[in-house]
Amino acid sequence: MAASLLFCCPAAAVRAQPVPPPATIQGVFEPDLADVTPAGLAVLKDVAAKAEAGADCYPPRVTFAAKAAGPSDPVFAQSLATARTAALQQALPTLGLPPDQVRVGAAITRAGSANADDDAVVASFDAFKPDDDKDAPIITVNSTPAKGATVKPGDKIAVTVTASEKYADGHRSWPSGVQSIQLLADDGLVDSKDYGKPPDPCAVQTFSATYAVPANPPAIVHLRVVSEDGAGNQASKTADFPTSEAWEGTYTVHGVLPGMMDETVKIDFALSISSDGTIAGKGRAHVSVVPGKPDGNICSYTWSGDPTDFDVAFGGKRSGEELNIEFPRTPIELSVLSVCRNNTSTQKAPDSLWILTGPLSMLQVRAVAGTTALHAAPYDGTMEIHRPAQTADQ
Repeated sequence: MAASLLFCCPAAAVRAQPVPPPATIQGVFEPDLADVTPAGLAVLKDVAAKAEAGADCYPPRVTFAAKAAGPSDPVFAQSLATARTAALQQALPTLGLPPDQVRVGAAITRAGSANADDDAVVASFDAFKPDDDKDAPIITVNSTPAKGATVKPGDKIAVTVTASEKYADGHRSWPSGVQSIQLLADDGLVDSKDYGKPPDPCAVQTFSATYAVPANPPAIVHLRVVSEDGAGNQASKTADFPTSEAWEGTYTVHGVLPGMMDETVKIDFALSISSDGTIAGKGRAHVSVVPGKPDGNICSYTWSGDPTDFDVAFGGKRSGEELNIEFPRTPIELSVLSVCRNNTSTQKAPDSLWILTGPLSMLQVRAVAGTTALHAAPYDGTMEIHRPAQTADQ
């Protein structure tokens, strides 16, 4: 039997878009069987596709319900309808239709009927329900200059936002519409737009605003876009604009005093470079010391530092593509416990973290993301630098 499609009973228009009328699809199953025919599958897919294509905002959800008629045997009709429902459940995923848009309804039996329409599949469509919105607006944000660009006092950052709750734009629950869009900075609201309540569920809203970089800006200007829909769902995106050249990284230096100890200093840091090339940096240092013994095991030495974790600030200058960095003397006190055959003593060496007062306290590395190996006997070190990661969208 060839599959065919019959429409009846036009549906009334609803709030945002009309709902297609119910459709009766014949020939989906072989007569008196639960086997879905290839032609029937094609028509099912076509029904769902046409409903989606005809929607300007959101495709109505389609429910397919199997019908079965039994002229004289209601038990057979019920069993057949149930089997056909199970067959539809298995067949629909093979059509490539959005799973959130298609479902299978309860079986329908028409015992005692010989009408062909009572031995078919009924496709019905949900009414438009903006109150079922469970997802935030879909937003896209563009700016001039692009996010991540370095800006200076007085510069203007032009931001354009597009917000939508259309299915085609990625919004997957029934839309309530874009209610508002805001542009925020570290110092508060920059600009906003309200689109009325209730908003148009299907309107794509475009919002533009400009942020002026203040006279004394922070190291990084943080801009944030927030869009809220009529159901209170919010979406946001952020963009960072450094006001000076910024780098982050890790400086690790290791030194060994034969027979005495080996010492490692690791500093995680961030630095900025102003327009005149001046470097200003801050970091957190961790010191680890491993005690050692000289040849012959005449004495043993245990070194300890106080504190082992501390903040450091450093400076320097950029020269072309080179970063010249200088670490200051470090306020840490080292204690040395020496145990010999006939003597035990403890000595303190104030302000004497020798690694950060030695030749590797003054560094020169290229202003390129990567790792630089450093050596000045008896010290070895590495300096890894990279640009700060952009703030993730929320």
